[in-house]
Amino acid sequence: MKTIPSHRHGRVPAAPPGFTLIELVIATTIGAMLLVAVAEVAQIFGHEVEIVRDETDWRLEECLVRVTDDAKRAWVVESEDEHELVIVDALGGETTFSLEGSNLLVTRPNGSQGVMLEGVADFHVEKRMAQRLREAEQLESYGSFWQSPEIVGGTQSVTVEQELPVALGFTMSSAAPDWAHAVEGVDEQSVQAMLERVVLPLAFVPPQTNPGTSGGVVETGDTGGTDTGSSGKGKGKGLFNFGSGAGGGGSAGDDDDTSNAAGGGGKGSGKGSDGGSGTGGDTSGGSGGDTSGSSGQVSICHIPPGNPENARTLNVVDTLVAPHLAHGDVLGACSASGSTASSSVLHIDLYEAYAPDDGRPYGNVLGTISVPVSALPAGTATWEDSSLVGGLTGGGSAHVTICHVPPGNPGNVCTLSVGEPAVQGHLNHGDVLGSCEDGGSTSETVLVYQAPTTAVPLDLTPFAAVIEPGRAHTLVFRLEGPGTVVLAGVPLQSSSNTGIAAVSWGGGGYEPQPLAVPRALDGMRTYTQTEATDVVEALTVSFAMLDGKRASATATIMSQSTVANPWLGPLPGELPELELDGQ
Repeated sequence: MKTIPSHRHGRVPAAPPGFTLIELVIATTIGAMLLVAVAEVAQIFGHEVEIVRDETDWRLEECLVRVTDDAKRAWVVESEDEHELVIVDALGGETTFSLEGSNLLVTRPNGSQGVMLEGVADFHVEKRMAQRLREAEQLESYGSFWQSPEIVGGTQSVTVEQELPVALGFTMSSAAPDWAHAVEGVDEQSVQAMLERVVLPLAFVPPQTNPGTSGGVVETGDTGGTDTGSSGKGKGKGLFNFGSGAGGGGSAGDDDDTSNAAGGGGKGSGKGSDGGSGTGGDTSGGSGGDTSGSSGQVSICHIPPGNPENARTLNVVDTLVAPHLAHGDVLGACSASGSTASSSVLHIDLYEAYAPDDGRPYGNVLGTISVPVSALPAGTATWEDSSLVGGLTGGGSAHVTICHVPPGNPGNVCTLSVGEPAVQGHLNHGDVLGSCEDGGSTSETVLVYQAPTTAVPLDLTPFAAVIEPGRAHTLVFRLEGPGTVVLAGVPLQSSSNTGIAAVSWGGGGYEPQPLAVPRALDGMRTYTQTEATDVVEALTVSFAMLDGKRASATATIMSQSTVANPWLGPLPGELPELELDGQ
């Protein structure tokens, strides 16, 4: 059998390496054709680009974009001249665009300068401004920094006596008056005030002696001398009842003791039985028991108005006593230094108060100023029957006659005339209404003080006190010595939030009072001041070319437009606080 050779595992002959000549010629021809086509396309595209550039003036557009981009990223933009633009970066470097002839020049922060665009007929910058606010130098002005609210109504007197002080509270507002506002729409504020003066109506009334009405103070006469007659005692009913109506030892004394010639008659015109005939130097006996009821002589300390240092003792008839007391004279002889009440002193203490519109003092005293009462105007007071006065109507703070029984020493009772607010405190510890000589009586004679009308300035500069808005303070008026300091007040329906407080007799703390006391506090007051600056918030840059082409674009300054608060946003000359490495 003939065997047929198998090719499953036979070797296949390899093709010869490389391209044939024909293949190379064909490939070269095709590549050349492709390169020619690409070159033609590129030439056509370049030509089209030149046409577009010529139609749109690419240099104008590029210049406009560059200017507006710089403005957007600026810290601030300044443009005092509409043909010039100054762009300031966050480091303070300035880039200036300006038109000189037909060239737009640019000057960079390093000082280099060049022409950015030629053929420019006009370069114009239109600005949109925004207001930025800053604190300016504070304003100082002297005047009233606090005044009590004006209240319409009849006035009455408010009394300050020893151990009965009155506190007048105040709280300065932070609001500034209209004239202090520097920028429209911006409210200025009070920063502080120096407490330099308080102005309020007040006067001083020396101690007053109760006239000889029922329940008044009664004094017995002295023994006339060594030879005594029949002594008697009674209550006079004259204008001023200073002695017993009957002679208190009717004899006048011997020839050498003429000073007691009046015997027990006292100084009033009381009615009673004759004290008897005297012997010795004066045979008039006790004149105090004169049954005729004639006017007597009364010793007073006369204080000339406006010249209190020239006080002197006068003896006047009883019918003239009331007019003298009305203008400030006091009963009894003057002391060596003048008025018997000249040593009294009005003290003014400064405290913080519990709260605004609350006159009660809080904490420790911040300072004290003392004013002698001789420096105060003379006040007026008259004794009136309580049934005629009708309480406090008609404008007066009443004084009530009481018999004071000292706790633990009931044998040393004495007659007092106290302010009406202090009466209940006395009654609570055992005192009774009426004079002690009457054994107490429900019949009252009240002393009515006339409310002062003349405003008096009192110097408070020694306090050196700085008053801050919203911080409550109070001035405590307290009297050391006899007499009464009288303030003017207007009665209110309620004692809530009046700013007035007082202490009642017999201890206890300050209690709010239903009163308004007109007063004003003066001093150097400091106010905030605001300065307004207009800054560029956005701008529109416009070019007009000599060939008639025009272009414009708007830029918003990001550092300004993103700030809504007028107190924020940079100002020309202000640079940001940059944190440097290592600091």
